[in-house]
Amino acid sequence: IGPDNNNSYLLDGFYSIEDVYIAEDNLKNQANTIIYGITGKSTYDKILQVHNYLIDTISYDSSGADIDMSHTLYGALIKKVAVCDGYAKAFKYILDNLGISCVEVCGIAQNSSGATESHAWNYVKIDEKLRKILTEADIKDGQTAF
Repeated sequence: IGPDNNNSYLLDGFYSIEDVYIAEDNLKNQANTIIYGITGKSTYDKILQVHNYLIDTISYDSSGADIDMSHTLYGALIKKVAVCDGYAKAFKYILDNLGISCVEVCGIAQNSSGATESHAWNYVKIDEKLRKILTEADIKDGQTAF
């Protein structure tokens, strides 16, 4: 964390290292709250519950009103607003805390208009197979993509 021409590398709303520590505590508390509510026994059931929790509680930032925050774990879990990589970060963070193997992938994908754009998604390991998870896309089409 440091200044650059009197600017900060911190996102709006974070003005000091203490703000960052508070944000970390808030994220840990939120993760623990989510994990406490997981009742699934199988890996698949746990992953599905986390997936559904994120879909039910986070709004997709289609307006770009809070675009910097929408790309972050904090935006997804605390501010409840995200775009694809915010969802992917939140999904990975919770699964990591559950001890479930998960990675975030960033790349290029084709959108619904046929144009290519930057995108993020996850892969999880279920029954020794890697499965692609598109949490953010499931909000738009109402399906579970795994």
